[in-house]
Amino acid sequence: MRRLLVSLVLLLAASPARGQLHFVAGSPPDSNGYTFAAAIFRVEVDGSVKRVVTLVPQRDGIDWIGVSYDWRKLVIFPKIGAFNSLLTNSVTVVDFSNPTAVKQCIRPHSPGLPGEVWLDDSPAHGPSVVWNEINNTSADIFDGMVLDMKEPCSKSMWDVTPQEIQNATVGGTGSYLWTPQGQPEIGIDKDGTIFGIGPAPSHPVVPMSRKAPAELAAFPKFVREHLDVSDSRVTVFSQGNDAGACRVIALRKRDESWHVIPLTVTMCPSIRGFGRYIAMTESELPTAAHPRSAGIEEWKKGNREFGPDLNTVAQEGRIILTGKLDIYDIETGKLSKITTNQGDSEVLLVDGGFAYWRVANRLYSAPITDAGIGTPRLLATDESIRDAHYAFMK
Repeated sequence: MRRLLVSLVLLLAASPARGQLHFVAGSPPDSNGYTFAAAIFRVEVDGSVKRVVTLVPQRDGIDWIGVSYDWRKLVIFPKIGAFNSLLTNSVTVVDFSNPTAVKQCIRPHSPGLPGEVWLDDSPAHGPSVVWNEINNTSADIFDGMVLDMKEPCSKSMWDVTPQEIQNATVGGTGSYLWTPQGQPEIGIDKDGTIFGIGPAPSHPVVPMSRKAPAELAAFPKFVREHLDVSDSRVTVFSQGNDAGACRVIALRKRDESWHVIPLTVTMCPSIRGFGRYIAMTESELPTAAHPRSAGIEEWKKGNREFGPDLNTVAQEGRIILTGKLDIYDIETGKLSKITTNQGDSEVLLVDGGFAYWRVANRLYSAPITDAGIGTPRLLATDESIRDAHYAFMK
């Protein structure tokens, strides 16, 4: 009996911090137009992985995925021009509390060429997704859809104006190998004014409600700014220039304070937001000493159900992935590092004081402590994990 109790205690101690861990596998089309599926998987206590639901089959493919941990929602746009015309002209919404009960609504217009897509915290309509698409007329189509699972599709669609970009919600991209299509264009002017460029035929410039300090807005040598994260806790911009330098700045919204996030590499990282934590995947330009991504020998060749040949993707980008992950705490200013020695790795989730990350086809977790990242624990090994780019707790 004592042995049974000890085993039970150890099992509970090894379980995720709260809830049951799920991950989403899927990728956008590769440069040759090959499409890939999207599905949700559950990690069992014994380390096995079970497919819960296929959201989009491989023959249809996906163009865009958006995730909000504030709303606990995932939104998918399938690839335009896919085989299934009904699916192609739809928006799929998943609630983390019940991932098998999806909401799928047909878009009100025939799908055209993809434009910007973003999640939107609309004051008038609540959590939504908005998008524009270019059809066979001279005008862009600009629509919105309410994400509330209880709201019927017939009442979910609404007309959007370019000013809605002020309410954009962005979760970031945790891996260089996963880049969803069309993101909102939001930048910082020289005086610190944050502005969006509305996706309409005239592309109007829309001033935002907040302003960055002028000393942070200024960045030399042809600055290129990118909005990486915007949620209830933070707004994060990465700033790069033609000299190859990068700076990442963050607005902590609870006290409207701006912070420069410390970087240990020259290039701008891929960035994801998890509430108070900002996760970054390091990358660099190749050098004679480091001509290839870390652990590239382990990368599986050829396309899979959920993702492309990573060797091809990495070569097209002409960068190397260092196999180092960073987690920055916006509340304490502490930067914690995870060394995976595998370029195909990324943080999938930070939840309940635990970090969850994948390394190729393996999934790990560890507590975040005052001393940094604790001792990692292998949760699961499965081929579907190779193409996991999002995770959540149910």
